Amino acid sequence: GQIHEGLKLFTEAIKYSKKLNNVALIQAIQSSELIYKCECGIQIHESFIELESKYASLKEKDSFSKSNLGLELCRQYTLKGQWQMALKILEEISGLIYQSQNRRQEARLNLRWAEIFYLKNESVTCLHYLRSGKRCLEYVDETFEIQFLGLELKILKTQAQTKLTASLEKRFDELSLKLNLVKNNNILYRQ
Repeated sequence: GQIHEGLKLFTEAIKYSKKLNNVALIQAIQSSELIYKCECGIQIHESFIELESKYASLKEKDSFSKSNLGLELCRQYTLKGQWQMALKILEEISGLIYQSQNRRQEARLNLRWAEIFYLKNESVTCLHYLRSGKRCLEYVDETFEIQFLGLELKILKTQAQTKLTASLEKRFDELSLKLNLVKNNNILYRQ
């Protein structure tokens, strides 16, 4: 939750990378900083424009960065209600992600698909992507699990499937207490 401290650390990391003259590392950290700014809503318009530009400029050989930027660009389009653009980005990067077998990106990819289909009120398709993405959870940190659980619980509650929600709610509550994430706490507060 210490956003400005995080930005300072990115600035320091870029400075040290430049001292090492490691171009690939500099680009990776700059991409991560941009994603962080977008996630946190820092300079919203400027960050979004930069994200679009940087994504468009990357070649497929930069698959890791292209995929990460694409996943955030998709999220931004989804937040703006531009689902067709978001789906287009997912189509472009899904092959890169599956080819690299990066489970973290694969989990995020499935989460992005699920979020779009949830907003489009296509709960069966949303659940399909959630369940597919949950197969990657053993390879990623618990912050992903809480996101999957939160969306799955929303769907199951609207379908009044109380038998399925009890164990999921228990795990969600455990993770909420353990991780104490600002975003998660804000979502729970709004509910």
